[in-house]
Amino acid sequence: STINVKTTIAEAQKAAQALREADRQLMAEHNSDTPNVTNIAVFNTDDTHFMVRAGLAGAETRTLAAPVIANRWRQVAGQIPGAKSVEVSARRRFSNADLEIRLLGDNPEQQQAAADELMQALRLFNGVKDISNRQDESSNEIRIHLKPEATTYGVNKTQLAQTLRAAFYGQQAERLQRGDNEIRVMVRYPKSERQSLADLYQLNIHTDSGAVIPLSAVADLQPADADRLSQCQ
Repeated sequence: STINVKTTIAEAQKAAQALREADRQLMAEHNSDTPNVTNIAVFNTDDTHFMVRAGLAGAETRTLAAPVIANRWRQVAGQIPGAKSVEVSARRRFSNADLEIRLLGDNPEQQQAAADELMQALRLFNGVKDISNRQDESSNEIRIHLKPEATTYGVNKTQLAQTLRAAFYGQQAERLQRGDNEIRVMVRYPKSERQSLADLYQLNIHTDSGAVIPLSAVADLQPADADRLSQCQ
């Protein structure tokens, strides 16, 4: 792939700038001096995915509904070069799509091919937007099962989940301000060291007593039977 983390961050910053421009346009059109968008946070979830989160002014000062702002943002941002999917949502949770289609099967390659074909067909319908394939957006779910030894070490599921999240998703190391945009710098394990269950088992857990033990000593991990999910609005 020609996409790298620098390209991802650059496109994320462009998307944030497009949001600011969309807000300026709406303010001018409605003769308003009060911004609808109060803050913007930009961060990459991995080398090829990014997210832009916007905070809106309270309803007492904002005259425009969130979907109106989201639609203008979509128009100003346009197509992102090389992007497989782009989702703009005015909802608190991105999973609440108007339509969700679940593809079930025991062959991941066939499921991916079917999802790609379905997404292409959905794009032919007027009014259908923000089509996304959850298989592209996240890794398979991992289930944690504590061993009896975990009690001896004083380790619980919350500690394990936090350790896994920090290693694979990352921990915030720094927060930078670039103009009106906020960029979060995340630190995590190299991609080559977070690709399999074997990598997970190599992680070290820090106990409350100060001891350092391998994750494999206190837990068993297994992939969940994650369904492939495509969604659109």
